[in-house]
Amino acid sequence: MCKFIEVQHIGDFDVLQTTCIMFKSDNKKSAKELRDEFCKMERIEDPVLINDRMLHEVTDDFIAYLELMDFKRVNTDSIYFCN
Repeated sequence: MCKFIEVQHIGDFDVLQTTCIMFKSDNKKSAKELRDEFCKMERIEDPVLINDRMLHEVTDDFIAYLELMDFKRVNTDSIYFCN
């Protein structure tokens, strides 16, 4: 089954931001299962309570983990409308 995973983090002013979107055509694991495996490997007890100073490093490490699992990064463009 094809799987797209949107990797997000909380940015300035608590705004949820997409870091990247990863894709794997023959993935059988859910995003939650992949996150749980990563957290167990990295000894992260609760992925919701990661220290702000560590958040970007953990996000980058998770992307590297997905790449090791043969996920590929999807090239995207963003458009924002705001006032």
